[in-house]
Amino acid sequence: MLPVAGIGSSEPIQGGMPLVSMSDLRLTGIVKKGLEIMAVLTGPDGKGIFVKEGSKVGKEGAVVSAILFEDKETAAGITQIRKVILRVPINKGDGREDFNEIELVMGSPETK
Repeated sequence: MLPVAGIGSSEPIQGGMPLVSMSDLRLTGIVKKGLEIMAVLTGPDGKGIFVKEGSKVGKEGAVVSAILFEDKETAAGITQIRKVILRVPINKGDGREDFNEIELVMGSPETK
């Protein structure tokens, strides 16, 4: 079983995965069990970790703010939306901290 990233910790935790940059992480899966949704993020070495909303990941200390697992009906059929939204802290230089949002999208949208 994959390790679960730290939740509520002040330090980013990535289980057995070395701490990597956000640009090196890929969304490779989403698991839904009842109301609980977890995403699988994979590093450049091919190792993955489970993350939940509130997990901190990456060297930048990003926080998982949302995991989206939706099927939307479009004119072309049903489009699957699978993505993780990360809030990455940035320092504005004047002592204030702000956030950038990054979306990790699983593959290209598929239509069934």
